[in-house]
Amino acid sequence: MSCLKSVSGANHQVGHWCADKNYRMLAYLPTAHIYGYVFELVAQFWGATIGYARIRTLTDTSVRNCKGDLREFKPQFLTSY
Repeated sequence: MSCLKSVSGANHQVGHWCADKNYRMLAYLPTAHIYGYVFELVAQFWGATIGYARIRTLTDTSVRNCKGDLREFKPQFLTSY
């Protein structure tokens, strides 16, 4: 039940910003992290596209011969800490 309350609370706090159907969320936190997990569930509830990033692929300066995750995926929302 607490997971449902967490998802409901997160949706209540940021849901009004994320009503667009082309919404994209970039998950930077590990799925085992409760904050990242709740927002992944909220993004699924919204029907959003979820991308997963790592420290080594997040920015253009971290990768060679390609764009970083932020520039390529163009998320409207990033879960980080």
